[in-house]
Amino acid sequence: MPLLVDLYQRWNRVTDWKALSGAVSGAYIKYSDGTGGAQVPADTYVTGCRNNGIPHGGYHFAQAGDPVAQARTFLAQYRRLGGQLAPALDLESGEIPLTARAGFARRFLETVREAYPVVVLYASGSWLASLKPDTWPYPWDRTWCAEYGPNNGRRNAITHYRGRVDLHQYTSVGRIAGITGDVDLNWTDDLAALRLDTNSPSLSEEDDMPAIPYTFDGTGRDANGKLHERCHVLPIPVGSVSAVVERAWLSFKAAIGPAESVRLMAISSGTKAGYPVDKTWTNVAHDATRPAIEAPSGVDQFTVFVKSEFPYGLCIETLTKKR
Repeated sequence: MPLLVDLYQRWNRVTDWKALSGAVSGAYIKYSDGTGGAQVPADTYVTGCRNNGIPHGGYHFAQAGDPVAQARTFLAQYRRLGGQLAPALDLESGEIPLTARAGFARRFLETVREAYPVVVLYASGSWLASLKPDTWPYPWDRTWCAEYGPNNGRRNAITHYRGRVDLHQYTSVGRIAGITGDVDLNWTDDLAALRLDTNSPSLSEEDDMPAIPYTFDGTGRDANGKLHERCHVLPIPVGSVSAVVERAWLSFKAAIGPAESVRLMAISSGTKAGYPVDKTWTNVAHDATRPAIEAPSGVDQFTVFVKSEFPYGLCIETLTKKR
């Protein structure tokens, strides 16, 4: 079964990243808290995940206050640190009044959703029963339920919340290779539902691998007319460039009007994780030369950040290795 840990360096001590990588399918790391970064920055643990091939994502610990401002803080950390798992909101602070919790969560998630294709709500089973996220009109949200039962280290049934659960935090006293002391353990039967790449536009895996276009027809503005940056995560077809694909290119094309900014990134998420290509263009006109990047060896996904009020297109072109 896919097993995930959620980590905060202040409380969870990772002593052997290699052992941890063999024991889990992913990790959530605390990226931010209220209107600031986590008290202990996530950088060290993000690097540990990247260097050992552990898919990772970040969570934000909500505090009483403006949910949109906190979402913006979280987005800034997510863009800086990256991740393959959908960004998550940790809603558990008693300082947020009961009557305000649903509104807080929805405004936060809606703001993060402007940039990422899926988002996650974490709360206890009893809080989720009150929030009722399964009744919200969001096909893009995922639910992370914390419910332990007797908290004996085993996965017990969820009894307080009857809606869909995508990730179950089933104990806070778990033990796992690579971590000293207790750690939260989380179970899912559908890891793909939590991954950004599998929730982005699907890409064909044809052997001849023609150019694969993707068109975004939205306006990029929210209900208040504010222009926001949007994120697209695009896996390279049939594995990494160093395996089946000899070369891969990603290009952007403005459709009928200029894009304020375009950031194209090539990402390797394996043992040599990193961002070997990261380029930004501004004021890209619809009749301008296409911004494009080529993926070096080892890259397995492209990430694109676009700020545009007009439709635009993305295209991946690949060349297979001769067999």
